Amino acid sequence: MALTNQQLEERKHFIGSSDAKIIASGDYVEWHELMSQKAGILTKAFTKDQRILMDAGSHLESFILDCFNDVDKLPDIRSRNISRNRFYEAIPIHSTLDAITVTGYPVEAKAHFMRKDIDELAEFYAPQCQHHMFVTDKDACYMPVFFGMYGRFEYRKLLRDDTYIEAYLENCKLFWKWYEDGVPPTDYNPLPPIKWEEMVTIRMEDLEFFDSQFQSEMNFNAQAIIDHKKSKIVDEQVKTEIKHYLPADAKKMTLNLSGNHAKGSQLIVTRSQNGRETVAVKEPRGDKNADS
Repeated sequence: MALTNQQLEERKHFIGSSDAKIIASGDYVEWHELMSQKAGILTKAFTKDQRILMDAGSHLESFILDCFNDVDKLPDIRSRNISRNRFYEAIPIHSTLDAITVTGYPVEAKAHFMRKDIDELAEFYAPQCQHHMFVTDKDACYMPVFFGMYGRFEYRKLLRDDTYIEAYLENCKLFWKWYEDGVPPTDYNPLPPIKWEEMVTIRMEDLEFFDSQFQSEMNFNAQAIIDHKKSKIVDEQVKTEIKHYLPADAKKMTLNLSGNHAKGSQLIVTRSQNGRETVAVKEPRGDKNADS
């Protein structure tokens, strides 16, 4: 769940489970941003609605763990909100665990307000769970999830992948050497920032992974934006997901909507000169736009 200010301060001195996804990605740009956050040079900013989502997840954590305890075939929870540490070649590796079972398995509780299913979430949070399994030296990690859109509880037992963990720890070594000693990876090649004037306008249909399923998902997301007054929390998460697809060298991205949307409707993502990204749904015949 969301980290406290104290935890954010403490994470400067170790590689924590909240860092796992970025370090596992091997994305040096994200590594550099994470290092800047750890060093106090850069503060990660959250919108008011994102903060509400994070707070909601924190408040739901106890409920989610109670749901986990109510499943007879699952091991009981022994402790909640605990920390564990382990060193790998002098690198401090830390886990903030939502809970640990009587059998010693780590538990990572999640509250989800979007449309991903349990298997997609298991893949998304695999780096964090594999990190927990290394720190606790266990062969599994439980991930209970409350799906806010559907009022449903599910869980997955993720199994340890030693090949994955070995590669992850190698990334940890590279990251820590850069963070602590100022020595970047040998293949790190920083590129100059792209000027806004040189950015391009693209169609979302031209993204290499675009297919009919993605079109359907964007149609659904666009409708959620139109209906944003019904659920401000869902609206903010939808926009955040859509912004994720805007390439770094693009200042505008459009998609012609289909399905139940009126002919001529468009989903539009823009990046301003100061870097602010916005999402809007443009409807034909003078209909009011749903803007971010």
